[in-house]
Amino acid sequence: MTLSRARSGAAVPRYRIGAVARLTGVSTHAIRVWEKRYATVRPSRTAGGDRLYSEADIQRLRALRRLIGLGHAIGDIAALPVAELDHLLELHLTPTVDAPSGDAVARYLACLGRMDVAGAEAVLEASIATLGRREVIEQVLAPLVQQIGARWQAGDLQVAHEHAATAMLRTHLGGLLRLFVPDPTARGAIATTPAGEPHELGALMAALVAASVGWRVTYLGPNLPAAEIVLAARQAGAELVLLSCAAIDPAQTQAELTRLAALAPRGLRVVVGGAGLDRVRTVPARLARVGSLIELERLLS
Repeated sequence: MTLSRARSGAAVPRYRIGAVARLTGVSTHAIRVWEKRYATVRPSRTAGGDRLYSEADIQRLRALRRLIGLGHAIGDIAALPVAELDHLLELHLTPTVDAPSGDAVARYLACLGRMDVAGAEAVLEASIATLGRREVIEQVLAPLVQQIGARWQAGDLQVAHEHAATAMLRTHLGGLLRLFVPDPTARGAIATTPAGEPHELGALMAALVAASVGWRVTYLGPNLPAAEIVLAARQAGAELVLLSCAAIDPAQTQAELTRLAALAPRGLRVVVGGAGLDRVRTVPARLARVGSLIELERLLS
């Protein structure tokens, strides 16, 4: 199951050419040449003249890159509709062309286990370049965050391994979040974790999901007291707070959630998630609890 597209009412994310190059594996030079020579994509422009590409443009460029890697000439395939490009890819597919995303998770964890940071980075970079943005989030990044959290809680990960994984994933999740160019008029959201919660990957994942369905997201980092969360939401013009909880100290998390529920003004919606919520005695009724990224995406669309 993949994350569905945003409903028509949500702002459509747009991407600058550097972001497109990273997401597709096609250089900025090649994108410009293909655009000029073959009209492979037709980006819109900002007021300053910068190119802005759509999700459909990214899918098209990614398909072209993969087909060129399989031996096709760009001149032969540049004008084909996406459906035909996808059909050509299906004809080429063998079990060795694209490793399943689950295998990417396993390979990342194997690299992490032997502290092969370069190898783990390569797995993430390949996944980002090969898979669609939604597929990367759902099939690779989200399972990794879950697995790392579960292994850390069970004591199966050494502190050094957990810190290395967190640093890598924070970099990649933050990089993906910065690729979004939201509509300035889009509804605002902030993402963070409660005071006493240093584990921020879940909050970053939530921020990515919200951005993918058109929200204008401000990521605040982890470990914010309830009063600061409410203040930040007001200053950012946000109507939504996304909160991720690992509940290392369930009593403290409970107290922070209760405090936030009391302080949040009527127009501020607070959505809370994370595996740690199972260790919290009661989630205040004022807060909306979600059990998965899919559920969050549906709620925000």
